Amino acid sequence: MQRIPSLDGLRAISILMVLYGHLISTRGFPLIHRGFGLAESGVRVFFIISGFLITNLLLRELDSSGRISLLGFYRRRILRIFPAFYTYWLVISLLAVCGLLAVPKKDLLYACTYTINYVAGRSWHVGHLWSLAVEEQFYALWPLLLVLLGPRGAFWVAGAVLVLVPPIRIAQFHLIPSHRLGITTEFHTIADCIATGCLLAGLRQWLWNQERYRTFLSSWQFWFAPMLVILASRISVHPQVKWLIAIPLFNLSMALCIDRWTRFPKLDPVALFLNWKPIAFVGTLSYSLYLWQQLFLDPQGSHFWTYFPLNILCVFLLALSSYYFIEKPFLAMRYSAHTRRRTEVQPPAPLAHATADPSPELPTME
Repeated sequence: MQRIPSLDGLRAISILMVLYGHLISTRGFPLIHRGFGLAESGVRVFFIISGFLITNLLLRELDSSGRISLLGFYRRRILRIFPAFYTYWLVISLLAVCGLLAVPKKDLLYACTYTINYVAGRSWHVGHLWSLAVEEQFYALWPLLLVLLGPRGAFWVAGAVLVLVPPIRIAQFHLIPSHRLGITTEFHTIADCIATGCLLAGLRQWLWNQERYRTFLSSWQFWFAPMLVILASRISVHPQVKWLIAIPLFNLSMALCIDRWTRFPKLDPVALFLNWKPIAFVGTLSYSLYLWQQLFLDPQGSHFWTYFPLNILCVFLLALSSYYFIEKPFLAMRYSAHTRRRTEVQPPAPLAHATADPSPELPTME
């Protein structure tokens, strides 16, 4: 199965940012300093990658078969997301019933219905699932837009989202004070991150046809983009500056980084690092790492498994178990069904988007 270069490495960096951002607040961790919003920035990177991958997948299907199968898409997403997620959800529910964790029933309900991103004051052990809820809401909407409006119409909508969401964040802050905590977690206040990835996938070939863009992407001037990513993630002058300026700057700069490192996987040391097998392997574990880290990296935890360094060891052990015993078997079912349908329905043919993974292992974060 052909994979897009560097994306597993980018997922690895994203999940490591999340892990470190949570780890520094746990008991026994030797360094005491701010995480500088690492976890939040890591999640935003995941959202951009998600929009990019899913759009690539759908455009590839449209190019190869002339249509997008919504049923096939949702089946693949269910097999990708549900097994590992509901395993985690059941474990947390059982621990809560046994009195080992304090998780309100309403939070468990909102978590299992992918609506917890609209709940303020989420309990820790399911609080991180807000980002998975955002992903699921994206899955519900974006393929429908591509089918109903076609790629051109859908990308116009994505462009509108890119422009409108930043002022929507400001408007929500001033007009709906009760939902201030939901800014950047509620779908309508964070969708510009995902829309950035969608637009990158849709405009990627057009951008490459522009000589100035090609020159920029392969020149030293490109390095302003990762510098802007770091700068934008550190802007904390005022929340409204962050919502209106820093997040869009982060999104667009990160999209440039994704485009460069997926096109040129051997051009610079960063690209080589992203494609280094140990880092890429961490990227394949990113979904399970995302799910299980919350149980062990609890800043208020008093159980022995929440103390450093045992907590991070437990995170990786559970992630490995989840990946090999839950994720991989269901991924095999998804891939085999996808291959069987292609064999039965259409003859093999070269695809227009040869760099796209027809069924990528999407990092969901959250």
